[in-house]
Amino acid sequence: MYVVLMAMLALNVSTDVLNGFTLVDEMLNRSVGISSSENQALMSDIQLAMDNNPAVAKQWYDKAQKVKKESDALYKYVEALKWAIVREADGEQGNIHNISAQENLEAATHVMLAPGVGKGQDLYNRINAYRNMILKMIDDPAKRQNIADNLSTELPERGLKLGKNWQEYMFENIPVSAAVVLLTKIQDDVRYAEGEALHGIIANTNINELDVKVNDIRAYVIPNSRTVNVGERYSAQVVVAAVDTTASPEVYVGNSLLESGNGKFETLCTSPGQHTFSGYVLVRKRDGSVIRRNFMQTYNVVGSTADKGEKPKTPVPAKGPDDEGKAKAKAPTPKIGFATVSATLMNVLYAGFENPISISVSGASSVSATMTGGAFHDLGNGKYTAVPSTVGQDVTISVNASVGGHSEHIGDFPFHVRKLPDPTPYILTGADDHFKGGRIPKQTLLAQSGIHAAIDDGLLNIPFSVTGFKMVMFDKMGNAVVEASNSANFTEQMKAQIRDLQRGKRVFITEVNAVGPDKVPRTLPTAMPIIIR
Repeated sequence: MYVVLMAMLALNVSTDVLNGFTLVDEMLNRSVGISSSENQALMSDIQLAMDNNPAVAKQWYDKAQKVKKESDALYKYVEALKWAIVREADGEQGNIHNISAQENLEAATHVMLAPGVGKGQDLYNRINAYRNMILKMIDDPAKRQNIADNLSTELPERGLKLGKNWQEYMFENIPVSAAVVLLTKIQDDVRYAEGEALHGIIANTNINELDVKVNDIRAYVIPNSRTVNVGERYSAQVVVAAVDTTASPEVYVGNSLLESGNGKFETLCTSPGQHTFSGYVLVRKRDGSVIRRNFMQTYNVVGSTADKGEKPKTPVPAKGPDDEGKAKAKAPTPKIGFATVSATLMNVLYAGFENPISISVSGASSVSATMTGGAFHDLGNGKYTAVPSTVGQDVTISVNASVGGHSEHIGDFPFHVRKLPDPTPYILTGADDHFKGGRIPKQTLLAQSGIHAAIDDGLLNIPFSVTGFKMVMFDKMGNAVVEASNSANFTEQMKAQIRDLQRGKRVFITEVNAVGPDKVPRTLPTAMPIIIR
């Protein structure tokens, strides 16, 4: 009876150990799944960069494709070995997720070490080739060492003393459940190495740093007026602009795409007076979204249609004694030039916001203006602010000017009224560094008090007040954790969660509530993705 009890106790211990292997395998598979999802997100970023700017991203895209191809090949090969070992033990109906003969000591030995057909040497060669390929993609010494250690096929001292090679040391006379765990561990190491290589490729391309890349700097001259009277000053601003010659923007005048491809617009001037053309420019970002910028330009055409051909001959009468006096009496009154009214921001006005306005009238000694549908303030020197009161209700700016005491109504200029667009949430990581998503060191993130929001797209520069937001992250088991703040600041719970996050983990700032100068509260529809570096 004592011997039977001892045998039963040994059997129970063995079962507990084997069940422990199953638990470890489940944890490793969960880690593999998380790494696979993160790597897929990285590949999506690289693919978007390739789709939107192939001339810049192709060399890095090709490297990423090679990493993905080799990683998937080794991963699938190891997966096939797991199934082969389990089916060797449990038969053709064997399932790696429900192993019956966990204690079988012969299945792994046969599949991996059988003379002539064993897969151990092939696995050894594949791991070595993959490790060497990945290490060429990574510059950071610490990361290279981690990958080299994880995918090492060097025998420990104990294996050398036993006189075994790598595959014999790993797979000879071990239970099926242990062999499956060892192979899953290799798969986990492969996905980790793949992620490190993809992180390095993205760091080299900087595709998370800039949405619109530039590779050329050009100079442009922007005159204040294209028509200047005698005695007036010609004034122009010389600026430089950064452009991307590999991905030209789409320029539309009216609703027609310019066919020139370089943004050059030309039109035949057939009548004198002031003329206007307007349109918009589309620039495609790396994520496939489109930036639209409206424009409007006025220009003056002087002369008359008769100037294009021979002027008709008119008889010239002989001068009489009173002709000089008549000429003085009929001296022409000064003419008022053309008026230019432009919104400093764009050709729409935003309700509840002090829109900057510039008004100029060539040749006028004084200018006055009024606006319907809102408040209009004269700041002096041709500068005004317009504050429309109602979204969707057009306003009209009326301009009057005078020369030498003669006053004249120059014209009425209508503008559409729109609601201020939603701002973008960001984290202020420097004096003027707006971090809007991507990779960030954990310590840098923890050093910030909270988040901000603003419209700072290069055309508008409007701060908003953040009144609350949520932070979504995932714990070590893959469960979503949501923390809420009723202000712009991170809560202590949020910072505690961030401290526990490992490199490569993601945090999402969502449901940001903000109020702008128009006093309209809004919940921002987009999320700010943060990757811990």
